[in-house]
Amino acid sequence: MGSLYKKNDDLILLRQAVRLCQGIEPYIDVLGLNWNEVRNFKDEIQAIMYVTENFKSLANSFFISNMGTVRRSMRLLVQQCETSANYTPEIGKALGIEKDTGYHAPSYPDLTVYLSNLN
Repeated sequence: MGSLYKKNDDLILLRQAVRLCQGIEPYIDVLGLNWNEVRNFKDEIQAIMYVTENFKSLANSFFISNMGTVRRSMRLLVQQCETSANYTPEIGKALGIEKDTGYHAPSYPDLTVYLSNLN
């Protein structure tokens, strides 16, 4: 199969995780986050993206089997950001955490979407 089938919520979560990964480094010390935990989270996301983009035949099962870990890791990282005394709504928006991204309470229908590229 040359393309992937994924639940809409998982795709949204993965995009939010990518956004968080892309913007987190300037805030690690500011928010008092653990560099190793952030690096591990970024490695998880990079692995999923790499397999998704380069090994289409394995990507769907790999994606599905890793989304629970991504969900738990992202929830923990977002919690750590939000509970930091230095957290601001501006930082939250830069990281894709604040309400306008829909991360906190997604109410999307359980849909299956057909995508060949996550970009």
